[in-house]
Amino acid sequence: MEEEPDEALSQRTSGTFLSGLSDCSNLTFRKVQRYWESNSAAHKEICAVLAAVTEVIRGQGGKETETEYFAALMTTLEVVDSAESQAAVAYLLNLVMKRVPAPVLMSKFSDTTKALMDVMSKQATSDTASALRWILSCLATLLRKQDASVWTYPSTLQAYHGLLSFTVHSKPKVRKAAQQGVCAILRGSDFLFTDNAPSHHPAAVTTAKFCIKEMEQAGGSKEDTTTLHVLGLMKELMGTFPLGAVKSCCETLLRVMTLSHVLVTASAMQAFHRLFSGKPNASTLSPELNAQIITALYDYLPSDNDLQPLLAWLSVMEKAHVHLASLQSSLSLGHLPRLFSAATSCLLSPHTQTLLTECVGPRMEEMGMITPTASAGNPSYVCKMFRIVEEGLSYRFHASWPFRAADPGLLLSSCRETGSPYHDQVPAVSGRPALHSSVPLQR
Repeated sequence: MEEEPDEALSQRTSGTFLSGLSDCSNLTFRKVQRYWESNSAAHKEICAVLAAVTEVIRGQGGKETETEYFAALMTTLEVVDSAESQAAVAYLLNLVMKRVPAPVLMSKFSDTTKALMDVMSKQATSDTASALRWILSCLATLLRKQDASVWTYPSTLQAYHGLLSFTVHSKPKVRKAAQQGVCAILRGSDFLFTDNAPSHHPAAVTTAKFCIKEMEQAGGSKEDTTTLHVLGLMKELMGTFPLGAVKSCCETLLRVMTLSHVLVTASAMQAFHRLFSGKPNASTLSPELNAQIITALYDYLPSDNDLQPLLAWLSVMEKAHVHLASLQSSLSLGHLPRLFSAATSCLLSPHTQTLLTECVGPRMEEMGMITPTASAGNPSYVCKMFRIVEEGLSYRFHASWPFRAADPGLLLSSCRETGSPYHDQVPAVSGRPALHSSVPLQR
């Protein structure tokens, strides 16, 4: 549902229900018809503009189509001078442009871009920026409808950079509109869903460079919120970047995490979590880069006493290993023992259980017989995990037995098809906690 313009617009006096509003036949503006009963000055202004534009279209013999409203509103946008009228026109434009046929927006791209950019530049330096967020949304819709070839023009990139610059704006509503627009362009441009679609949007690389530059300039200082704004944008977009850009972004994330800024570190971990959870293909996140990130994140392992960051770290590592297993199972298995060790020391079995079922189980059949003496390759990694699970059931971890009792069973379940000798060994190990009758088991 669309948001309404700011309430700070001036009151337009009018005492009757306007002709051209109540009988407007275009369903795009059905919700606007209800605004007349509102006490909001902004809503009254929108109703007045819609009524006037509808009368103009009827006077010219129009049929009140989306294209006619688009043309009439663009003309109106260029002639109105008051902030309240400009905001009302921009709001109506934002509604109708989403329904205008793509060929119309493609043919009118140059003129429409210029008009929107003019309003953007004026609003950017104005104390009242009530129209700005709607203009940003209109520009995003316009850019999303263009062909891939249009993105080779400098003017297109200039317009996109204009939109991109507002993603770190100080006003939340403006910043949100810009960020949503950028995400819609990189994820939902029409040409990305054609048969010969490119693997990544042409503006993906320049967007990554913008994010990195803004974060480097901000320096991650506690007084500057730009870093947090950019991290929020990167969280949404990293999965749309090509491999080289993702690598640069990940390096930047790891650098800002060294600043020991709690919010920055948490936001960076969220960005990594979203990247792995999105399950990007190898053109965005290769197995090698995935493994490198896993290794690097061990330098940021929180203290056992810092519960929430520790849970976040383990959650990210779980997603990273599961995704690596989907890309290259052998490489994933090689990294699992170290994570098992870290998770065991933290006594957080839910993560190891997920790793067992999603990373180990599907690869057991191809490994064949696994013996306790295996010293190389994937079988040796499984042996290490058995030993780590067994260690987790030793007496010094007795407080966690009620929560770890399922681990041996899951590991055995993962190995059941291979005829592993561990079938005979681990049941005895898993029964060990029951021997310590002095330690109560919780249900």
